[in-house]
Amino acid sequence: MNKKLFVLLIVFTMISALFLAVGCDNNLDSGEDGSASSGDSSGGVSGDNHNQAHEHAYSQVFSSDRIYHWRDANCGHGLIVDKAEHSFDGDRICGVCGYCTTEGFVYELNSDKESYSVVGLEEGNDSSVLNIPNTYNGKPVVKIDSEAFLGCKNIVEAIIPSNITVIAPMAFSACDNLVKLTVDVDNAVFKSEGNCIIEKQNQRLIVGCKSSVIPDYVESITSSAFEGCAGLKSVKIPEKVSYIGFYAFKDCVSLETVEMPSQLKNLHSGAFRNCRALKSIDIPSGIGEISEFVFAGCVSLDSIEIPYGVTEIHSGAFSLCSSLKMVTIADSVSIIQPLAFAGCRAITFYCKGIEGTDKWDSVWNNDSPIVWDCDENEIADDGNIYFAADNGLRYALKDGNATLAIQSETLSGEVTIPDAISYKGNNYHVSAIELGAFRNCNRLTKIVIPSSVTNIGSYAFAGCKSLDICCAAGSAPDGWEIYWNSEDRPVVWGYVDAAI
Repeated sequence: MNKKLFVLLIVFTMISALFLAVGCDNNLDSGEDGSASSGDSSGGVSGDNHNQAHEHAYSQVFSSDRIYHWRDANCGHGLIVDKAEHSFDGDRICGVCGYCTTEGFVYELNSDKESYSVVGLEEGNDSSVLNIPNTYNGKPVVKIDSEAFLGCKNIVEAIIPSNITVIAPMAFSACDNLVKLTVDVDNAVFKSEGNCIIEKQNQRLIVGCKSSVIPDYVESITSSAFEGCAGLKSVKIPEKVSYIGFYAFKDCVSLETVEMPSQLKNLHSGAFRNCRALKSIDIPSGIGEISEFVFAGCVSLDSIEIPYGVTEIHSGAFSLCSSLKMVTIADSVSIIQPLAFAGCRAITFYCKGIEGTDKWDSVWNNDSPIVWDCDENEIADDGNIYFAADNGLRYALKDGNATLAIQSETLSGEVTIPDAISYKGNNYHVSAIELGAFRNCNRLTKIVIPSSVTNIGSYAFAGCKSLDICCAAGSAPDGWEIYWNSEDRPVVWGYVDAAI
């Protein structure tokens, strides 16, 4: 038995040696980096056929990455030859392997098969200077696609080459740090001035940024031109501008002041939507209609005047303008669509006319008070005069008494209610806080209530999750409803450490 095992072992050893003799010896015919050695690239070795080494076969087609090209072994041994850096010509095409460098951009071949569009950035491209190529793969780059660079916060400067003829809406939206826009002087369609990109033929502003100064000759601002430009704080729109497109300044969350042109005719939907820092704006009389959601979400707007000449206020035009306290409406307005002022809970409407028309939505005012014939009258339809003090508190005045009316949800910090206020030379005793007056004022941290306040409605502070209440009274007066402090916020009674 031991003899048979010995014979089998000898046979197995001889077979293994034979395979080694005719197999591929990678240590002899490849370099340390896996490429073929500098000898005979075929890997051939002279001698008897039984000692012939494996002959590697290599692809005639080059493989490549962004830096190198090479040829792979196609015999399954993972070797390469002819590895070298690309050698680019004037069109950025390697003369050896034909690779065309992308320079960090992503392209799409256009339907004409003769040109390319830039549609985005390659992963890992975090360059601060966006220098778009004039050509790619031997063809012109003619278009920057919609949202191509949306939200690319590293971009500081964008350079547009001469071949670009189309820049789609939102191409540069929400590029928060973009401050410099430059167009090649040989571009036949666009030019740059004041860090704006302007269409030459129609003097249309196509793209702006937070450092833009709009040239006086500009006649229109296209859709989404400044959309998402979070760093834009103020803008002067030249007098020649008659058209502002859809979402032109949407989500410019730091925009505080806008100088509007008197010649403006078209202010399209959502043009200033969610401009959260915008405190005031003068609406030109020539626009005719206040479009859908044009100022929606402008939470810092305090007052608005709809001028004579405007005939229609569309749905959602001022929706969620939560600081809006005073809206003046000209008697030229014949239509107010549903939800035009939705979510504006602290408004008093001042209407030039003596009544609305049958085309005003039946609940257009959301039950807010209306002062009709406001040039001759200041008493609202509920019998009160409404007054907003400098500290932001809103009062309803009647018969020598002042009631804290519904307040803007944007009230914040510490608020001290006085025991009396003066309006047009008359003094009013602050005696009450209306039902739900401070509801959802969740940024209020402290409120001081004087002893003059003898009535507080239920849920006056509902939703005020961070509020401390300081009361001059030693305990709740009889006129305070049982649910006046529905959130059970902490109360300091007999509070005197304040000027009230």
